[in-house]
Amino acid sequence: MTRRRIAFLHPDLGLGGAERLVVDAAVELSRFGHTVDMYTAYYDPNRSFDETRSGDFAVIVSGGWFPRHVLGRLVALCAVVRCTLAAIYLAMRVWSGNIPDYDVVIVDQVAAVVPLLKLLLPGMRVLFYCHFPDLLLSRRGSFLKALYRMPL
Repeated sequence: MTRRRIAFLHPDLGLGGAERLVVDAAVELSRFGHTVDMYTAYYDPNRSFDETRSGDFAVIVSGGWFPRHVLGRLVALCAVVRCTLAAIYLAMRVWSGNIPDYDVVIVDQVAAVVPLLKLLLPGMRVLFYCHFPDLLLSRRGSFLKALYRMPL
């Protein structure tokens, strides 16, 4: 079996269902002998799944200096910016030559970074996992809400 280098890009690595999915995927890929790195804008080892501290894969934090929201609003837009910053950091690490290229980058939740990754790392495969539970949690009746979500 060919061993691969795999990067995950996830907005906030906490204790939710999406986090459980990407952590389980990272652990299993690692157990099959692949090298796995998890890029995220937020990670608190004290409030995360045990597997993130096990050493099965690396957790790399970047973009966390950008706020998660602005006065309780613009959460999705801030997530896009934070993931964009993490994606740029991922690309910079590859460009620097300090790490070998990844065989694939798996992006979760924030699709807006997929074109950026394809532009910055043209030979790299990028897979987007579509996980959007926030669409089920809010009403989409207003024009402003539709306008806010349009670019996302």
